[in-house]
Amino acid sequence: ASFKAIRASNDNVYTGVKLDRTVVLTRGYLLDVFRVTAEQPRLLDWAMHCQGVFADAPGAEPMDLGQNRGYRHFMGARRLPPHTGWMAMPFTLDATPARALIWLDGAPGARLIVARDPEPDERLPLGDLVPPRPRTSLIVRSRTASALFVSLWSVGAASVEGGVVQGTPEEDVTVEVRCNSKTHRWRLPRRGEVHV
Repeated sequence: ASFKAIRASNDNVYTGVKLDRTVVLTRGYLLDVFRVTAEQPRLLDWAMHCQGVFADAPGAEPMDLGQNRGYRHFMGARRLPPHTGWMAMPFTLDATPARALIWLDGAPGARLIVARDPEPDERLPLGDLVPPRPRTSLIVRSRTASALFVSLWSVGAASVEGGVVQGTPEEDVTVEVRCNSKTHRWRLPRRGEVHV
């Protein structure tokens, strides 16, 4: 399979926390694997700010994300009902159907939250050629010392499904992805290069 992958890790963002993220881009989908390990249990959030309009999720309940830095700007936050395995979140991107698949078994009691980012103003952020469009954020939240956040993103006609995910934030991780009737088994070692 033809793909591009990038990996970054950092242990200087939050005291006592290591962040390790791998993103794999193929012709049919984007795979995002984010490992988080902390010295002690704490609130861990995976947040993805997305352009596009997400479909309303049945059973979602309004919630307050609080006034702490990084959260006070969100609007209309809604927590989805508990779910295990892969959760599909359909959305549209410039009238094109798209889908996010979020794996919720990588952290105990993980819950998915959908919230709107602040409305953009008329100013152009540094480097942007056109004004930004409204964004929505998906947040997976868990109180734990380690979490494995996995998501799959597809736009257009590709048929993408998440399969078996194995591993922990402290180990090698494998993710099975089915795309247009082909199965890819991604191996993301704790150290080293991504393999399919």
